[in-house]
Amino acid sequence: MSVQRRFGLDALPVAVGRIDDAATAAGRDPSAIRKVYNISGTIQSAADGPFRGPVAQWSETIAELVTTVGMNGFVIWPERDHAEQIRAFAAEVVPAVRETLGQLD
Repeated sequence: MSVQRRFGLDALPVAVGRIDDAATAAGRDPSAIRKVYNISGTIQSAADGPFRGPVAQWSETIAELVTTVGMNGFVIWPERDHAEQIRAFAAEVVPAVRETLGQLD
């Protein structure tokens, strides 16, 4: 039997805080630790929950995770239309996130 576990966005700040605290206790810079979040969702025209919505929703959510939680890596697991979803993520979401983050500098 396969057990699927999901780590929700609401639990992410506490988990990242633990990682940062452990890094500091070990004498490491927390910003040097790779913090990767697996995203399962669908890029689509209508918003229907976290990571189920338009490019703008995706890019805003990811930019917020970078700036407020400290995430610095993301892996996409499309729920359907894998090739098209990965194309849209790479061609549309990633540039939008980079633009948003660049505006914050």
